[in-house]
Amino acid sequence: MSSLLKHSLVLRLVGGYGAIFILGLVLTGAFSITRVAKLVDSTIDSYGETVSAQLANSSLDAVMQRDMIGLQAHLSRLLKTPGIVSAVIYDARNELMAQAGATPSELSNRDYLHNYSATLALGDNMTGSVVVTLDTKEIEHLLPEVRWVLCAVSVLVLFLLVIVSRYFARDINQQRSALAQTLNDFFPALLGKLKLDNMHEEDIRLVLGQLREHVDRVQAPSPAALRDAAADLLNSGGGRVYLLLECHNLDLLQRQVSRDRLRALLDQMQQQVEKTCRLYNAQRMPAAGSCIKMVMAADEGRITEVLLQAACCARVLAGVLEHCRDQELGIQLQWSLALDWHAPCDNDILRNRQQALDEQRSQWLCRQVGSGQLAVSADAGALLQDQDKLTLAVDHGEGGKPYYRVTGFVQTQRVLLDGQIAHLLDS
Repeated sequence: MSSLLKHSLVLRLVGGYGAIFILGLVLTGAFSITRVAKLVDSTIDSYGETVSAQLANSSLDAVMQRDMIGLQAHLSRLLKTPGIVSAVIYDARNELMAQAGATPSELSNRDYLHNYSATLALGDNMTGSVVVTLDTKEIEHLLPEVRWVLCAVSVLVLFLLVIVSRYFARDINQQRSALAQTLNDFFPALLGKLKLDNMHEEDIRLVLGQLREHVDRVQAPSPAALRDAAADLLNSGGGRVYLLLECHNLDLLQRQVSRDRLRALLDQMQQQVEKTCRLYNAQRMPAAGSCIKMVMAADEGRITEVLLQAACCARVLAGVLEHCRDQELGIQLQWSLALDWHAPCDNDILRNRQQALDEQRSQWLCRQVGSGQLAVSADAGALLQDQDKLTLAVDHGEGGKPYYRVTGFVQTQRVLLDGQIAHLLDS
């Protein structure tokens, strides 16, 4: 039996959900039938006691006067009430005075009969008694009908459960077959040993285990692939836009504050730089001196777009770095930003020489502006002049060399950048 359940999904569904339903139905039916039976019994008893008490009160005078005709007429009227099949009046010596309805011999073999008696009393003296017999068949036969209805509902629900279970089992089997057919392209040797039309749970677990190992191998690149990816990033021949952040007062702070306090301040800056780079998909690259270099790939034709993205990144970075300070002493790192770009070059030596010159120019730009400000190279500024998201102003530094300052962003862009700053500060 256990092996049959193990290999039959329909039987497991019917057995599991059917057992739960039957148990719930049995408990509900037992409670309902018990409550209904108690309610029916109490209603019948209350009615019978009320009828017998009213008969005793209304026939007391006729019994005292021994008015047999009046008593018989009174009982005849009472027998017209539905459910009352017999009524008898006895005197104080328990002798029959009047009777109406079926006789005791006629009632001996009938079911659903209930007798209710009441005493005829005048003060403390007993003058007689009455007995009323009720036929409660029309009420009590409801209980067997309720039981049959519950049984019929149970059978109907089980039948519907079997139909629904067969439907779902057929659907699941079709999904299993489709899964097996799909996986057969990846594991033909393994699935060749299995039955594609009726795969069991053990077969599916085995196949999925093999698939998981295959996915892990695909998702985990080899060290050689990682080295190639790093080399492509470092030695890309395409153009790259970059931000250079230079810290100006690091040497001074090394003499003024402790090493642990300065390290905590630098860690705050590092954390905000990393979060901003993740937001703008920028890569941090090695740079000489007290600098952080953040690079964004810029294909030909997208230089202006990436320069604008880097300018937005600089605005967000400046907004979050304003809050990096030593809470006890109130000291901050003084820094400035330069925005520039490396032109495309496929020759390693020429590219490295050009990048070294570009970084020297960027460090010169950082020294031309105050702490927390951004300087844009002349080449990058000329490209940004054509866009409408920010405004630039030309300035001249040492030796009369021109560069650009960002004077502001348009309202919609400024609102977006302020929201990004708030999000990074809260995260």
